[in-house]
Amino acid sequence: MLIIGERINTVRRIIAKAVHTRDAETVQNEAVDQVKAGVHALDINLGSTLNEAENMRWAVKVLREVVNIPVCMDDIGIPPNSLYIDCLVEPISVGQGKVRETLTAIRMLKNTFSRNKDSDVPRCG
Repeated sequence: MLIIGERINTVRRIIAKAVHTRDAETVQNEAVDQVKAGVHALDINLGSTLNEAENMRWAVKVLREVVNIPVCMDDIGIPPNSLYIDCLVEPISVGQGKVRETLTAIRMLKNTFSRNKDSDVPRCG
């Protein structure tokens, strides 16, 4: 099972304030606590703030100082053809054209992070 930490989110007042004031320690402590709790990746959501791209660069930089796990980012204006993968942004529910891509992404993540490398994710084609 792949566990993604979702607590670095500016919907939470403490995170919004930390991002606004550039309080790296608060954001870093949250990341470390999530890693200690067993997450395999961190989802960073700074969508409710101004200067989202600038804030995202800052947040990724300060997180990389204390943790070494993958980071997921919500859409921050990056052209889709510049993304390697984000299987959560365009899930299967948005249309059948994304089913193969989504299942391939899920299989890749599962194979990368699962202790049991045998994938039970359905194969497409």
